[in-house]
Amino acid sequence: IPVFKKKNELIVNGDFNSGIGNWGNFYFYSAQQKATATILNGVYILDVTVPGTDTWHIVDQQLSLPFILGYNYKITFDAWAENPGVMNVFISKNYGDYGNYYSTNKSLTSVKQSFSWIQKMDKPSDLNCRFGFGFGKFTGKVYLDNVSIQKIIPTNTNELTETSGEMFDLFPNPTSGQLDIICKSIGSAHATIKLYNLEGKLISVLWENKPFIA
Repeated sequence: IPVFKKKNELIVNGDFNSGIGNWGNFYFYSAQQKATATILNGVYILDVTVPGTDTWHIVDQQLSLPFILGYNYKITFDAWAENPGVMNVFISKNYGDYGNYYSTNKSLTSVKQSFSWIQKMDKPSDLNCRFGFGFGKFTGKVYLDNVSIQKIIPTNTNELTETSGEMFDLFPNPTSGQLDIICKSIGSAHATIKLYNLEGKLISVLWENKPFIA
């Protein structure tokens, strides 16, 4: 059964209508921790029978997700728990030291809650990230639904109001045809225009530390 994502959506099967597909990528701190995941009526249920002592001791996650420098991402999900507790939510490397780019704790109760916030990727672009939930301190059942991470695409027109250090995104990207950059300079201010690819690597310097011709 094909699984379709919304435009600019990073998470696959966040509504769990395709069962456990793309989930079940478990990490256990040791063989002592025990938990099993099932899907019931489109809801993810993790039954923790032997917890750890920290949230990251039991983790489920999605792998190989791209996060691009400078972009904002809207993170949303519904969550609740049989026994109230604290769940960790993280974005991290999927290799090497598996270090976190972002980590936060959310308090779950027996009442279903909807969580939503916007997170900016302020580190160099990484096309191989993990996004997951740390359940290690729970006992009993924890519930998830409607998990989503949407990359926020800016509008076609961008007005730069600062004199230095500001970046904007080209949309659509990749694109075809001609890109017109219209610049206005106040007084004798010098400007620099650089092009970067989706990985945040410098491609070309179009204009460097020179005044615009009026």
